[in-house]
Order: sequence, then C-alpha cells, then structure tokens
Amino acid sequence: MSNWDTFRKVLINDARLGLIMYNDCRLREGEDLLQFCIQQRENCPQL
Repeated sequence: MSNWDTFRKVLINDARLGLIMYNDCRLREGEDLLQFCIQQRENCPQL
C-alpha cells in the first residue's frame, strides 16, 4: 500500500469524527498521517 493510499484511508476514517478532509496533500516519509494533515490544512484544497 502506498503512502497516498494510507493517507486517503486515514482521512476518510477521520472524517467520520468531524475532521476536515483534504485532497492532493503530500505525505513526507515517516510522518504521522493525522499530524501531517493538521499541519498542512492551510495549504491543501478542501474536498
């Protein structure tokens, strides 16, 4: 499974908890998925 697939699955799962989903974010290797999304939320287009 690629990092992008993992990232998408994490975002889709977290969306049920009311977190914002983002498209076209790029995950740095070894970085926590949720923390990455939180840090990048200003830079990623909302779905």
